[in-house]
Amino acid sequence: MSGLPFSPTPAAPGDTTTAFGMLGRQLQWRPLLLVGLVIVGLLAVTSISLETGDTWDRQFDRPLYFAVLLGSLVMAVRLWQPGQTLARASWQLLQAVTGWLLLKFALLLLFAAPGILARELVESLLWLPTLLNWGLISSFNLGRVALGRRITLSFLALSALLSGAWLLRWGWEPQVIQVLLQLLLSSATGYVYMSYFIQRVQQSRFSEGEHETLARLAYTDLLTGLPNRLRLQEELERRTAADEAFAVLIIDLDSFKVVNDTLGHNAGDTLLCAVTEVLRASPDTQAAFRLNGDEFVVLLSGVSGPEAVAVGQSVQTRALRHPLMQREVASTLSIGVSLYPEDASSASEVLRHADSAMSAVKRSGRGQVRRYQSEYDAQTERFQLLARELAQAFYDGQGFSLAYQPIYDLASGVPVKVEALLRWRHPQLGQISPAEFIPIAQRTGQIAQIGL
Repeated sequence: MSGLPFSPTPAAPGDTTTAFGMLGRQLQWRPLLLVGLVIVGLLAVTSISLETGDTWDRQFDRPLYFAVLLGSLVMAVRLWQPGQTLARASWQLLQAVTGWLLLKFALLLLFAAPGILARELVESLLWLPTLLNWGLISSFNLGRVALGRRITLSFLALSALLSGAWLLRWGWEPQVIQVLLQLLLSSATGYVYMSYFIQRVQQSRFSEGEHETLARLAYTDLLTGLPNRLRLQEELERRTAADEAFAVLIIDLDSFKVVNDTLGHNAGDTLLCAVTEVLRASPDTQAAFRLNGDEFVVLLSGVSGPEAVAVGQSVQTRALRHPLMQREVASTLSIGVSLYPEDASSASEVLRHADSAMSAVKRSGRGQVRRYQSEYDAQTERFQLLARELAQAFYDGQGFSLAYQPIYDLASGVPVKVEALLRWRHPQLGQISPAEFIPIAQRTGQIAQIGL
């Protein structure tokens, strides 16, 4: 039986994210990274094919670019190893690019002739954006925000060091100094851009985190971590719109008010969390919600009536075995079952019918599972409807009137007093007898206010 494609765990505290969505994002970065490695490999091959054949190219440049090509192939294979993550891969690439550039600059400083140095520095400028980009990616994925900045600053310092070393070794060479200044300008531009980009991304992430948290709070019950009534309503409407066959189980925690009144609200909260553990541990109840108070809802896909009742009985058995359910006050579960489209034609109706079946369980002794039956539960639904309408009519002052009945003295035939009798005419249901609505007012606790 399928659960909801929704994870309420401050999963997430976001994460408005699902397990499938997270898996998809994990798979998407590998092809993108692979394309980048292929491009780097092609650049290395191009650099090898364009070499001039001088001593520097044969002794240093060719081995360096063959190392780039080999490293790209190795990294491409390692991308698909189990446990490889974007953070680890980007960090490894950053280390490789940094080490390669530092090695090339060191070799240039030690072995390059004056005419070769300027050309090779210009060529090295082409690889600097790669370093900066991986600095950015590694910063975000490793949480090391200043990492890219430090690397860029290190290249600024390296450029200055190369400039000074060149002047000391070869004297003033305008072409080389011009190239070094270009390297300094490129690094400084990258540093400014990187700082601004990181700042903007951090602000964006903070804003997205706030939105994700608010969305999670709107759809999640804070005590149990289960999806709430709003999420349940959306899921019911989605399933009925798609005309899916499913069952609704409304689960009411018996004696919850007694626990709250005698043991305190902390004990009541513990009891609610225990029911949540029971629902999460059951293999058939992944799509569980907290409706309100001590009521929970479970949605089951593609089950028959007997199968849904069997799941309810399994939940009851697990609850009886849970140590937190049997403490100073023994607690059981009353469960009502309704099926769509067998028992109802809409989302609100299937939920209402399950609630009717659960209310029937409450009246008949609690701690049982019952499926909705229209011929038996019509009275329950009538009671629930009138209870809601009675409360609304009383507070709105609509539909109520008084009928005065005189009382006569039989000896003289003179009226001596009158009785004021309450009448209720509902705009849709018509005249409702006091014999029906007075017991409802008594059971719902509204009779005292109505009497006053």
